[in-house]
Amino acid sequence: MRHFKYLAAAAALTLAAVPFSMNAFAEGGASDTEPVKVEAVCEHINPADINGRAVISVPEGVSADVSIVYESPEYDAHSYYESSLEGGKSYSFDLEGRDNIGDDYRNYTVSVELTGGVYGVTSKAYTDTFSIPDGNDNPDSFCEKSYKFTVDGAESTSEWDVTLDEENAKEIAVHLDYVKLGDVNGDTNIDAVDANLVLGEYAALITERPSTLTPKGSIAADVNHDDVVDSSDAAKILAYYSASLTGGNPTLE
Repeated sequence: MRHFKYLAAAAALTLAAVPFSMNAFAEGGASDTEPVKVEAVCEHINPADINGRAVISVPEGVSADVSIVYESPEYDAHSYYESSLEGGKSYSFDLEGRDNIGDDYRNYTVSVELTGGVYGVTSKAYTDTFSIPDGNDNPDSFCEKSYKFTVDGAESTSEWDVTLDEENAKEIAVHLDYVKLGDVNGDTNIDAVDANLVLGEYAALITERPSTLTPKGSIAADVNHDDVVDSSDAAKILAYYSASLTGGNPTLE
């Protein structure tokens, strides 16, 4: 049964690594329909001051935790929106305008965490800071900030990469489905901690106790690709770690 588990997880990873097409959103990503309006949690919004919005597109297969806070002369990281969103839709967040001059300013910071993908994991937060112009002082200056997220299994040194970076439009590829062999705990390092986790999983296996690893951790732990997590995997990880410390040529081969 355990052997089947690893084969199934490996097959899922292979499918997740297939690149997204240019029509990914039309084929099951975030909807191109009118965004769903999200209600603010801020207690003192003046509708007459609304002069912009953020639009966040969440792909299918994941959920998103979104936070928007602002800094102003009166507040530091004051909560404006706190929302948990389902995938396959776009969402809009109305924002008040302020000119960043002297003692009258407001800087917004949006933070987005995605959860889901093949392994049901949560990404590190993507953040962006911006301002919205004052519509009274700057007529015809309504500003829309667009954030379009995708999820893939692409290999990367970070959990997400910005693939489009324009002033008012960002596209962010979040690599929820990427597995780095040997990095069992997902901290981007391959070290003795990972080897100890492998040994703990091996001990659970031979004593018929439940798995100690997440599905993603199980794939990362099987560095020799024999569909079993055991002491040989731990030995390869320790050899890699030792080589990285001594200036050698670390490899998991």
